[in-house]
Amino acid sequence: MHAWRPPLRHLFPFSFLFFSFFNQAALTQAALIQRCPATEASSAITVGFLPQRPPRSRVRTMKLSRTVAYAVQATLQLAQAEGKAPMPCSIIASRGHMPERFLLQILRNLVTHGILQSTRGVQGGYSLEKPPEQISLLEIIEAIDGPLVASVATHAGLHEHSLARLQQVLEGITAKTRRDLAAVKLADLLPGGKS
Repeated sequence: MHAWRPPLRHLFPFSFLFFSFFNQAALTQAALIQRCPATEASSAITVGFLPQRPPRSRVRTMKLSRTVAYAVQATLQLAQAEGKAPMPCSIIASRGHMPERFLLQILRNLVTHGILQSTRGVQGGYSLEKPPEQISLLEIIEAIDGPLVASVATHAGLHEHSLARLQQVLEGITAKTRRDLAAVKLADLLPGGKS
């Protein structure tokens, strides 16, 4: 019998934030471009996460990296087994159909960031460091992929005021996204959790 896997709607309750994030950033970019003197007519604006070529589709999607998806899947397994003996990496990998060696690196990273605890010995394995109600989706994502921050690539043709304003806007959007992700707890992704 395969281990329970949460529906995609539980794993991606925050995807709409990134639709808004990209769309608002694109509108902001267009609004900040001003007419420049002839010497700067060919100047362009470059933003780290915005495409420099016209997109093929108007739809923007936020995707979890495979590493983060494995981390979420593993922590959900451990949340379901909370109160039981530590679970070895081999069992977590087998139940979740994940590559064991790759998963081992992920679990160690989660231990380093205080999300999991590791127990050595014959009966050793991994377990949650704290209750699933106290572990946020933001913690898991940032433990694997690093801090979620706004990044604007500087360019000689971008006016200083426009650059500062764009950075300010993106920082505000990023801050809201982080708050929303922090509000989603591991317990919410379990069967019976709030939708």
